[in-house]
Amino acid sequence: AAPFSVRLLELDRGPNDSASQPGDDGLASLLPASFRTESNDVVAASRDAAACVEQELDLKRLDNVHSWLWVADRPMPPRPAAPAATARSGDHASSGDGDVGSHEANLKRRRGLRKRALGFLFSYAALISRESDFRIATDKQLLPPGIKWPEWRVLVEQLGTGRIYPYIDRRFHHGELYLARKDTRAADTDTAMRRHRPGAADSSPTSPTMADSYSTKGLPPAPAVSVRTVPMAGLLVDVYGLDELPPDPATPVTCLWLLHPRTRTRARMADIARRVLHAWLGRREQDRGGRARGLVALAFDMPNHGSRLVSERANQAWDGGNERHAIDLAGLVGGARADMSALMDLVGGYLEREVDGHVALGWSLGGHAAWQGVVCEERLDAAVVVVGCPDYLGLMTDRAKRSDLDTGSAPLLGSRFFPRALLSACCAHDPRAILFGPGGSLPSVPLPAAEQARLRSILDARVRGKKVLLCSGGDDALVPHALSRPLLAVLKDAARGWYRDGGFVVDDRVYEGVGHRFSKDMVRDAVEFLVSVVGEGPRPRGGKEEEEEKARI
Repeated sequence: AAPFSVRLLELDRGPNDSASQPGDDGLASLLPASFRTESNDVVAASRDAAACVEQELDLKRLDNVHSWLWVADRPMPPRPAAPAATARSGDHASSGDGDVGSHEANLKRRRGLRKRALGFLFSYAALISRESDFRIATDKQLLPPGIKWPEWRVLVEQLGTGRIYPYIDRRFHHGELYLARKDTRAADTDTAMRRHRPGAADSSPTSPTMADSYSTKGLPPAPAVSVRTVPMAGLLVDVYGLDELPPDPATPVTCLWLLHPRTRTRARMADIARRVLHAWLGRREQDRGGRARGLVALAFDMPNHGSRLVSERANQAWDGGNERHAIDLAGLVGGARADMSALMDLVGGYLEREVDGHVALGWSLGGHAAWQGVVCEERLDAAVVVVGCPDYLGLMTDRAKRSDLDTGSAPLLGSRFFPRALLSACCAHDPRAILFGPGGSLPSVPLPAAEQARLRSILDARVRGKKVLLCSGGDDALVPHALSRPLLAVLKDAARGWYRDGGFVVDDRVYEGVGHRFSKDMVRDAVEFLVSVVGEGPRPRGGKEEEEEKARI
């Protein structure tokens, strides 16, 4: 039986209708008149309708470069606009009216063909979301004649778009492809795979391998700064500002670690790296003690991203078809924080410099990792967190609700979507869980004296003397600032009151009208903050902290 209660392509046959109208021929009249075989012969579609449909929905060309589609655009459905017809579904989600008919005509064919056809239909559903879109598509003959708007609404509703990702070809996870970028990538696939396959050595010692070009909207282009790609501890690390360091190798150096967003690569951080380095080089290049100081910015691909990609699905959320979203994301966050710590151990040797200071900037996924770095990495003196969250459990609980995740009668925490092993990991690394445990609501301020005393020992061990700038979008729906607010209220109350002697600074800034992005005002504030904290030099250490540092070394 067909999966829909409406049959958009079933035309009524009147007494004057031609014999070519759909009927027992399986809607063959909706196919092209002819198609070309693999040997480039022209064959009438009616001679082999199945082969014609197979060719029309062929995705081999894009499948060969699927791991590079992030270059063309990020995974998301296409946005409604005037849909432009193209010749093949391998180029865009709208190929021609014959392909829509193939969904019903060939539903029982191979599973792969069904997934491609369903993905094609999903793209149409995304493109034609309003009646005005429907009229444009009809006027441009992108839909077969006779389809009515009410029928289209029913079909889209029954398509189940909210949970469709596991059932469509992965090509359709990328709804908008910039064809110039895609064609360039496809034409150079063999070379790209040889030069940039995961684990391969970087082919260019002077520039990032991944073409994740980005510039902050609303600001002039970032000034030029030197960049070298250096293999470190099995990772490719883009090092900005190495050539601009003071010539004396004894000059102490601070490392700025740049942690990129989900589905992006280390190259995404080039813009902020150049802006911070340019601002630093424009000042006296001295710390508060009057000593010369160098600064370099370093960016590496987060786990399962860029040169380290092993699974596209693992980078998706629940509503993107990834049932293990909470586990996978926790692995990405914790892995990035651990990678940063491991590189801190060795970076001085790789750069052949005296590295004595570390600061970080994390954006989105990188922001979550930066928060973990603040509470778990003692060597980190300061951090900028851009649209990140210090409460992983709260973030996942909110995301599960918005994704309409079905956990049955069980709560999310402890379910198969958020198993106990993940809960244990959060207790070890998540700021909220470290301070207050994994369950229950957070206390309101002011805290009782006993609770202040309990927290003081934790803050002394983890954040004493550190500075954090938080940049959140007031309209951020993906990582709402409201999820961070309860914990931040406690931390800010401590930093400004009963823990003022700890030197812990929490600068919480919310940018009204900004969504989940790194806005120009955030960039300006981040640059100013980082230049200031680097200029202050490494934070003072002493007593128990100094003993622990010596023991670690």
